[in-house]
Amino acid sequence: MKVTNDPNQIWNLLIDSKLLPPEKIQTLITEFKTDNRGADGKTLASWLVGHKHITQYHAQVLMAELNGPFHYGNYTVMGQFKKGQSRGLFKAVHAATKHPVLLEFFPGFEPVDLATWRHAEATVEMASQIEIPQLMASYESVILKHHRFLAVEKPASVLMAERLPRKARLPWRPACFMFGQVGLALAELHERGVVHGAVSPRTVWFQKNGLTQLRLTLQPEPEFETLAVDVRDPECKFDYLPPEWNEDAALGTVAGDVYSWACTFVRAIHGRAPFAAASIDAIRKRHQNDQVPDLTKYELPESLREFINESLSKNSADRPTNVRSLADRLIAMSGESLDSIELETAATFPAYRKTLTRFKPGSQEAIETVLDLDP
Repeated sequence: MKVTNDPNQIWNLLIDSKLLPPEKIQTLITEFKTDNRGADGKTLASWLVGHKHITQYHAQVLMAELNGPFHYGNYTVMGQFKKGQSRGLFKAVHAATKHPVLLEFFPGFEPVDLATWRHAEATVEMASQIEIPQLMASYESVILKHHRFLAVEKPASVLMAERLPRKARLPWRPACFMFGQVGLALAELHERGVVHGAVSPRTVWFQKNGLTQLRLTLQPEPEFETLAVDVRDPECKFDYLPPEWNEDAALGTVAGDVYSWACTFVRAIHGRAPFAAASIDAIRKRHQNDQVPDLTKYELPESLREFINESLSKNSADRPTNVRSLADRLIAMSGESLDSIELETAATFPAYRKTLTRFKPGSQEAIETVLDLDP
């Protein structure tokens, strides 16, 4: 990758990027040259970041001799997750209101890609009507001339897969409170005819204020052959798929969600997935044949053991499907109350929300409006 150390080139790229107004950049050029005579491009980039005129991500792109693109419709990209469970998502702000969001881009224009997009778009339109905090908000879908993406909530939380690495675990009472909230999010989806299809440590987020959130995943996973399978790795999605799953069938039943939810709960209290193994085939066989691991040492109450055993039934017809009732039971067992969660709303959200009421996601009027804004 090319890297420039020429401050003049960086200034020109910054102008072309349209991250800042031209008159603002001219003022910055004067300020920088006054205090940093003879400085190189790296010093300039650090100065711009240090004074919060641009982000570290912007600086890296400019120093790579690129001017972006940073602007997508009504959003400005501020950074990108390159590691961990959020990799591939972009940090962004709504340009007019400065509300922070995440952007999830959908590549490809083959029929299968467009089918995935249409499904995601319809799901977001439905999910945008759900306003419980336990379901990570989906704001809108945007179609531009060369790009398609979703704008979703930027969580102030930590992903379960990162909060509980390897053998880390939670006491059962806090876990009940957390996963009762996951159940509330699932119930909202199920009651609208939507199946999540991917409950796992990669889609559950914990906040410091006690809030637990479930994130929708609207794109297919990478091909299963390419996924590293490690008994210690909570990223392995196969640890949480129901026994009836196979790669040729579309994921998605309420009973399957219940199974994945219970598997993820056991992972939280046990320190490892209940049917973890060293290969995909071995994991699948354990899902199909093995009993729930012995959890006696955790001194779980009988009602909690019933929840785990019933929800992890091998036969999908034997699993409970009244998720709201199950969620209420878990929260009651925790001894906590949802009222104890002090919710925080970003100061920018009310203004941002008003911008979302103008169009329905994916409407023709919205498409025509944003087409001319594509870089």
